[in-house]
Amino acid sequence: GHLVGQHDSPPVNGSRATTGWIFGEYISDEHEMSFREPGYQGQARIEVGLYDPANGERLLLPNGSDHVILPVVVMIERP
Repeated sequence: GHLVGQHDSPPVNGSRATTGWIFGEYISDEHEMSFREPGYQGQARIEVGLYDPANGERLLLPNGSDHVILPVVVMIERP
């Protein structure tokens, strides 16, 4: 229920603007997370959202939400 890490960048490090996306296309966009809580360990969910870089406003999905939570739980472990 709280933010433990994040990464922001334009799609595919700026090489695939959303204006060039095609309906149904899959785009691979890797993100290395920076952790706000360096010692955090445990389960986490990944939330994805897009925003307008000109004003910082999150873009809305057809259902009115400004994000989607991926259907997977990841385990964060430290050595």
